[in-house]
Amino acid sequence: MIPPIYTDHWNPELALWSESGPGHTPETYNLSQLHSGRVAAWRLLNAGIDNLLHLIESGRTLRTLSTMQQTSGPRPGGFRWYWEEQNAHDTNATFFTTLPLILLELEFGDQLPTPDSLLLRHMLSMARNWFTAELEHLEHSLRYPNKTLGDLTCAWLMAVAANDIPATLLQQMARSADYYRQKNWGWGEHLSDGYATICQSELTAILLYANLLPPPLRHQYEELFTNLNTSDALFKNGPRVPAIRSYNFDTPPCFAHATLTPRQTFLDTLSQPELPGKQGTWLPLRLLAKRHNLAQHYHIIIEPQSHFTTPCFNDTQAHSIIHHNFRMGVMSRYPIMPDTEHPTWGLCWQSMPLCYWDTNGAWAYAQWETTANGTTRAHPAHSRHHRGAVQLDTTEPPTTGQTIGTTIDDQCLALRTIDPHHIQCNTLTDRFRLINNPFTQISETRIDDWYALTLHHPATNHTLRILCHPLNTTIKPVLHHPTPETIDWNITHPNPRTTISTLWLWQAGPHLPSPPPPYSIARKLLITSAASASLNTPSIYESTR
Repeated sequence: MIPPIYTDHWNPELALWSESGPGHTPETYNLSQLHSGRVAAWRLLNAGIDNLLHLIESGRTLRTLSTMQQTSGPRPGGFRWYWEEQNAHDTNATFFTTLPLILLELEFGDQLPTPDSLLLRHMLSMARNWFTAELEHLEHSLRYPNKTLGDLTCAWLMAVAANDIPATLLQQMARSADYYRQKNWGWGEHLSDGYATICQSELTAILLYANLLPPPLRHQYEELFTNLNTSDALFKNGPRVPAIRSYNFDTPPCFAHATLTPRQTFLDTLSQPELPGKQGTWLPLRLLAKRHNLAQHYHIIIEPQSHFTTPCFNDTQAHSIIHHNFRMGVMSRYPIMPDTEHPTWGLCWQSMPLCYWDTNGAWAYAQWETTANGTTRAHPAHSRHHRGAVQLDTTEPPTTGQTIGTTIDDQCLALRTIDPHHIQCNTLTDRFRLINNPFTQISETRIDDWYALTLHHPATNHTLRILCHPLNTTIKPVLHHPTPETIDWNITHPNPRTTISTLWLWQAGPHLPSPPPPYSIARKLLITSAASASLNTPSIYESTR
């Protein structure tokens, strides 16, 4: 009997599986039903693992996928994400479609009839040209870990499948390993719940055939894999805080790998994957890893730590506070890398350099927001469906807020600054935003020179206190409830024309200490941060006295 995973949502006309819309590319924004090449390719690999390729219409599916591959134009060999598209809008589709097809060829190619096998090899040959061309721009893409590792993974596996491993590819793999070891994962995807998992999955695929790598290169990739797995263990498989590249704008993050046992690490998923036949994009790769006994070669034994730092690019650090019932974190400097913000893409719209999470369901982060002529923009964004409006303004280069932060005990300290000179906006807001509010006792007070917002959860005797001290302004924070479950504490500046700076102090736990004076916090932040050189230090010191 064929399991439901292969029969549910099957479209016999296209030989693809249907999914609900809308899609994430311009041609699919308004479509209610879609057919993803990525889903089909992984489903074929799953069928190979289940020894069912001969019982499903795998040949027809391969032929449909071949029509979704570009055969001409500037980027031949790439795939469209959806069958419904006329053009390839998201080039990530090539990685997500090609990877399972290569593994299908490597592991189960002998299960396919000769015509289907020849078609698959032809598709992979074209895709190999695409990835070879992508890697010609390696130096530019190194800062983008999951993209670069994805290109290298597919190029490596196709070289293995073709029994043709070019010296150039090995040099590119060595260069990339050096970069991520020395530069601490480029722009910081090791602090992303989603993209760290993708990087771990890419390294898993490479290491399935690590015996074919030169020993020094194999050791480098094993070191990268261990580095990410160690980070996974430190965060206890809960959400990473602070968060770089997160889409949890309006819902709190669950534990990573939420469909699996809570606190199960990525390595656990390789040795204890879900049963075959259950749907899941990366499940076939985990099942292959178990077949290869990959996890037995990597054991992470680390003592739990409640306070630790994660190294990032250019000596930046992510400071994290991890307890059994809550966690929060702050970047020592954000943005951590120049030239990552552009009119149509960037990192600030999808990053939370200062954020908080707890087991009661609370999720909070600091957010910038501008309003101009009826248009509202925010960092991080209000929704994943930003439709291209990823910046606070329309200038080039875009204006971004700066965060300098550190921790003291169970407290996050941050100085948030933005220069609005080039922003054409009616208002600019620096805020504390709380999503999915579980707190039942909420109060606003003054504590010495601080404005304080105290949120208490009596059932668990847990308190979150947010303190702010606006600099160079008399504007006070205002409490607002945009939805019944959301709390905003806003410092809103009308028609801003001068640099805006605010000191923030976040405290959490059953017993909270008295806050130190704002001046002492400003001094600590500016002295300990390399970013202090870009700020007007004397005026900030003066304003906090």
